[in-house]
Amino acid sequence: MTYKTYEFTAFSEAGLQESGALSGNLGCGSTFTMPQYADVCISVTDNDPYLSGDSCHNENADDHSGQHASIEGPGGEQGNGGQIYAEQYFWVQDQYGNWFLLIEIEQEGGSGDYFTFHQSYGMPSAGAELTVKSACNVNSNWIDYKCLDGGEKPPATGSISGTVWCDVDCDGLQDACVLETKGENLIKNGDFEHNPLYSHQGWGTFGSIEGWYATSGHIEIMEGHHWGINNNYGNAVLELDANYNSTVCQQVHVETAGTYCLTLDYQMRGHDASTNGFEVYVNGVLVETVHPTKEGVFEELELSFDLPAGTARIDLKAIGKSDCIGTVIDNVELRQVIEQPVGEALDINVSDFKATWDSSSKHVAVDICNNSEKTLELAWIDYHGNLVTYATIEPGEAKHQGTYTTHNWVLIDNDSGDIIALLEDPFNGQKVTIGGDSEPVKEGVTVKLIDGDTGAVLDTTTTDENGNYEFDDLPAGNYKIMGVAPNGQEFTLQDVGNDDSIDSDVNGNGMSGMITLGAGDEVDIDLGLKEKKLGEIGGRYFCDENDNDRDDGEPGVAGKTVWLLKDGVQIASTTTDSNGDYCFEDLEEGNYSVVFEADDKPFVGANVGDDEDDSDVVNTDGDGNGVTSDISLAVGESKKNVDAGVEPLGSLSGRYFCDTDGDAQDNNNGDEPGVAGIQVMLLDANGSPTGRTTMTDAQGNYAFLGLIAGTYGVKFTDPDNVTDGKVLIQANVGDDASDSDAIGNATESVIEGIVVVSGADTPDNDAGIEDGNQPPTPADDTAMGCADTVIMADVLTNDSDPDGDTFEITMVDGQDIAEGETITTSEGTNVTLDGGVLKIDGEDAYADLDIGDSDVENISYKITDSAGNSASANLEVTFKGDANSLESLVASLPSTTKYQVAAGNELDPIEDFGYDVLLSESGDARLDGVVFDQAYCLSFEEAVATDGSFLTAPTLMGDILDGKDGSAFLDTQVGLKNGLAAAENLDLINWIINEEFHVNSAGSTDGQFSDWEIQLAIWELTDTLDPQFWGTDSAADFVLGLDPAYGQREDVDYILTEAMNNGEGFCAGDGDIATFIVDPNPPTAENSQPFIMGFKYDDFDCIC
Repeated sequence: MTYKTYEFTAFSEAGLQESGALSGNLGCGSTFTMPQYADVCISVTDNDPYLSGDSCHNENADDHSGQHASIEGPGGEQGNGGQIYAEQYFWVQDQYGNWFLLIEIEQEGGSGDYFTFHQSYGMPSAGAELTVKSACNVNSNWIDYKCLDGGEKPPATGSISGTVWCDVDCDGLQDACVLETKGENLIKNGDFEHNPLYSHQGWGTFGSIEGWYATSGHIEIMEGHHWGINNNYGNAVLELDANYNSTVCQQVHVETAGTYCLTLDYQMRGHDASTNGFEVYVNGVLVETVHPTKEGVFEELELSFDLPAGTARIDLKAIGKSDCIGTVIDNVELRQVIEQPVGEALDINVSDFKATWDSSSKHVAVDICNNSEKTLELAWIDYHGNLVTYATIEPGEAKHQGTYTTHNWVLIDNDSGDIIALLEDPFNGQKVTIGGDSEPVKEGVTVKLIDGDTGAVLDTTTTDENGNYEFDDLPAGNYKIMGVAPNGQEFTLQDVGNDDSIDSDVNGNGMSGMITLGAGDEVDIDLGLKEKKLGEIGGRYFCDENDNDRDDGEPGVAGKTVWLLKDGVQIASTTTDSNGDYCFEDLEEGNYSVVFEADDKPFVGANVGDDEDDSDVVNTDGDGNGVTSDISLAVGESKKNVDAGVEPLGSLSGRYFCDTDGDAQDNNNGDEPGVAGIQVMLLDANGSPTGRTTMTDAQGNYAFLGLIAGTYGVKFTDPDNVTDGKVLIQANVGDDASDSDAIGNATESVIEGIVVVSGADTPDNDAGIEDGNQPPTPADDTAMGCADTVIMADVLTNDSDPDGDTFEITMVDGQDIAEGETITTSEGTNVTLDGGVLKIDGEDAYADLDIGDSDVENISYKITDSAGNSASANLEVTFKGDANSLESLVASLPSTTKYQVAAGNELDPIEDFGYDVLLSESGDARLDGVVFDQAYCLSFEEAVATDGSFLTAPTLMGDILDGKDGSAFLDTQVGLKNGLAAAENLDLINWIINEEFHVNSAGSTDGQFSDWEIQLAIWELTDTLDPQFWGTDSAADFVLGLDPAYGQREDVDYILTEAMNNGEGFCAGDGDIATFIVDPNPPTAENSQPFIMGFKYDDFDCIC
């Protein structure tokens, strides 16, 4: 009979229920979600290929023999090895209407129900929502094993676990417990007994003794109770004081590189503890500075440091400040530090494990009673770390063991060879019990599981009481482990040595390397922690009362806040104690700075001497707090000399007095009157204002308190003019307590170089004044003129000086000025000082003023007398506007006027002046009383009332018109010269008048144009005569025919030709001759003739 084994996967009903895919037992109407993986694997061995049913419903297979099966689930074997059968089959449907055949399988004698699919009908995908539509019992053997399948098995998983432990000795390995012992003493004559001193000599100096030599000074050996040293005769000590400034050295041979321990005893030599001390150098490097504090009592110094193999040198250097002030040294030893691993502690009871010292025989007696059930060995550790067995102690046995050695005694478990106890100090019977099979584990440490590909945190856990952690059920992939170091700890060295079971597998940041986890892999990642070597920063906040910028044991500043900054960020604060001390402990390596809360006293200068007693404040912040420079702190380093010093503040004072008796002294040091109300400004050493000011009081006193030691000055000013009429007296002419120290004048004076010291006042910084020369008395003045002309102001005419001193103008409009100089006022006016007179030019500043407008400018001026006194007054200047156009100029003229006409032909012989017109009662100062000699008739045929003199000429009335106004003409007037209406020739007439031919002879046939010739040319432009009445159509010809005295026709024609060629469109402007017309009103038979009169534009363009 042939048996075959068949395997297929399935789902347990319990698994479906636990995952939430199925609620309750599976049956008709049940719904469940198709799992992603099958959770059991069924392996069946049968002699036929079919799974039988349970047709009898008796929980037994129809096939009664030949078959057995195993069922493997998540927890291991779930079945009993018995026969399996198909209990039922179910038709199930997914949410899309697809049908599947589900088989229920049970095992005889078992309680589990398992489900798998018949592959002939397919298998639903993971996540399908399935509903049981019907259920039927399975009869006979129709289910082929090969058709059964529940889908894929869950992928195999792995785990990552490990232990977090404390690396006590920081070697990167999880050691058995370590016992630290010390090797052989390498120092020769460390007790200084081998020396040339005679018995009871007391002391002596030598260049060298056994083992030691002096590199400077001498070796000074002392014994007995000398100078306060509590020491017996016969017990020699090394004295280090300032007598020889000694440095005592010894060279030793170091066979094995490693950590070494230097120990020595020392006590104070002399009474001045502040100057006692010595320094220890190893291979030329300062490793410790020691200041003894106890007299008559030895203290112990212990130093540890690493030494390479070869020759090493130890130097002991005196740093006492004087002879007999220093330190004495004894019992110098240098030994290697040896670490001895210690095994697992045994649960034993050892009593009376002690040692006693016999000083006479110099033996050690060891007593032990073994109350345990273990056989123990008594041994000692030699200088090379080797165990030397002395005796075996059986259970219940007690022993007294004598030996010549004084080495470290230990007990050893005879079975395992592990050290279980240490007698560390045989002189005092000290016992140390050592336990544990390794360096201790660490509970509660956070460990993170990291996705090796993305860096994402997948899971987090903490170590248990045994230091263990675990991440299980991990699918194959790339991972990392990251630990989080607790406060005060950090991770130790990574991957030290070749034994991965005892090393640490993470770097300094707690991160492991990449872990490629395969299916079923179990990876061990351990994490070693070590204590951070923490440092400290401290110092003292002191008050420098003796002003030397050092701490000479002076009072501390208590209760002040001290802040600690790391990389510029505040991380801690503390408060100084009653002695001014402070300290920040448990500091990691890095860059720090310290900030000291400001005091009411200033900080002293920094880094002026020995760093042990000077101040380290190099700057202040915005709140005045003292700030040190950066402090680089190494691992485990102690810096206790970061100090801050402040110094008491000083002050300065003085008096401003009035010297009434003229002796340049403040008589009786304060009896003469004080001057109140003087402003006193505090200056720095460079003479710049410090921002502090005060006022003298009623007695003239002033003071500046709270000053940092240094050099200052004071400046006196008189804002309220209380010193008017006074002068500053001569400085420094007598006792400094009563004389004046100020340089300058009564208005402003200065004292320089005032030295202020800490904690004291600098007095008698005085200034004195007395009656002096009086200032001049200027009077306010006024001036007025046209804006386009220079206005002259002789202001000094009204000024005076009460002392008869000469004076002159020294400032105008707040600006210094000297003779011949010009300044520009704030309004833009130019002022020139010329011969003591102010010449005021406002043409540009007041160019916008038109005729009839005006503006006023007040210009201050200062006069200074020959005694140096000054005073100011005001000059009020009125600027009158000038005409900006001919139209505005004519518009400024009055509308009517009285006038008289004098005619040259009223005289015999006829005079050349033609017509002159005198105006009166027009109300315009520019016109009234003015004779216009360029006056010309505008109509030949109209009557005019004239006489040969203004004394006899009749007074006429007329209207004043614009010189371009043609309304003065009769409508019938036509110019003979060009046939145009007279009004249209006014531009030519105005051009003729502007050319002033009567004073310009060019073109005249006889070298002179007369006013009659000009008049005749004008009539040629205004009139055409009736020849039937006049005998000619030319007024010029008619007049010239009357009398040759009127001129020459050639001159008339020249004027007309020039006018025709050049006068078309002429309009007078600035600098020209302008015109106006006087037209008789009322016209009469005797007087109806209009006159056009020329005037200089610039003479009439301003009403002033």
